[in-house]
Amino acid sequence: MKKKTKIYIGLIGEKGSGKDTVTEFLKKLLPGKKVRHVTFSDVLSETLDLWFIPRTRANYQKLVPMMVDTFGDATLATITRRRAETLEADVICIPGMRWPADLRMVRSLNGNNSRSFVVYVTAPAKTRYLRLKKRRQKVGEDKTTFRKFMQEEKARTEMDIPKMGKKADLTIVNDGTMKDFCNTVRLKLLPLIAKK
Repeated sequence: MKKKTKIYIGLIGEKGSGKDTVTEFLKKLLPGKKVRHVTFSDVLSETLDLWFIPRTRANYQKLVPMMVDTFGDATLATITRRRAETLEADVICIPGMRWPADLRMVRSLNGNNSRSFVVYVTAPAKTRYLRLKKRRQKVGEDKTTFRKFMQEEKARTEMDIPKMGKKADLTIVNDGTMKDFCNTVRLKLLPLIAKK
């Protein structure tokens, strides 16, 4: 019996662009498929929790360069790949790509029984800022000023995202309603997944 092809989708995008929402849409748009995700930030969250350090955006932004500088640029990519490969799923989303090693890792997941591609999800800064304030995923995000938000965009972990986005197989601009975003995912992303 022929083994099913596993699809890996690497998601690049600025904070608040809608990377995690793509996974949620795919779960609804692909009811016959098992859709899961593994994030680069899973390891970071676990590390911060181990040290009883709050999950603030600033702490995430400090931790990543420490890991990269100490253990190499493929540190997070390596563990994320291992976690992704062990997941039982038809479609595995990997949001939060931000380093060249992440891009290499997702591209390397193309094989006999797997396909991978990269999607850049983006939106205007003001739109993303308002989403993050409302979402409150990280400690203190609801109190962040737009000026601080823009300063965070210049952090080492954030500044290469648009450049990496230019290397994506598909770009989705999420600047409208949730319904618009879902329709764009359906019209642009589903054909990539369905491609043989």
